[in-house]
Amino acid sequence: MSGLTSLKFKRAIKLIGTPFILAAIVFAVFATREKTNLRPQANVSATSKYVRFKISDDPQESFIVRVNNPDVLEQVQKDLDSGKKLFPVGTVREGDGGFNVRLGSYWSWYIDPDSVSMRDNSLPLCDAKPGQVEKELTKWAGKTFCPSHARVEAIFDSPPLP
Repeated sequence: MSGLTSLKFKRAIKLIGTPFILAAIVFAVFATREKTNLRPQANVSATSKYVRFKISDDPQESFIVRVNNPDVLEQVQKDLDSGKKLFPVGTVREGDGGFNVRLGSYWSWYIDPDSVSMRDNSLPLCDAKPGQVEKELTKWAGKTFCPSHARVEAIFDSPPLP
């Protein structure tokens, strides 16, 4: 490129580039918000943590639970440290809660953070995999979910991205 052409190109980038980049960022924020049905995260306390559970017999399936209760968080941390194999139990709600991610996207459901507890025994009535809840969300919404094959994989201070 000649010096004059290079100067014109740089000026064009300055004039078009900044507004284009800002527009792309704004679009990405709104597109992501629309795609994930984000809802305001009520009752998030300073002690709230986000826990990723993987399904032991299907490692491609995972989900995120926000835990508000410090006693339950202590159980989760002990389980992660010891491999005791507790699993979450809680009430299914529609939407992703602003945190329930899976590999590459968001689930259309989440476990109500104020209903979360940890157990080591399950009832067949509430035992299922995350994909089953997704497929039959109208059946599961408002009901107890107790995925007995879910195992604590990681604990986060903020919601992870897909």
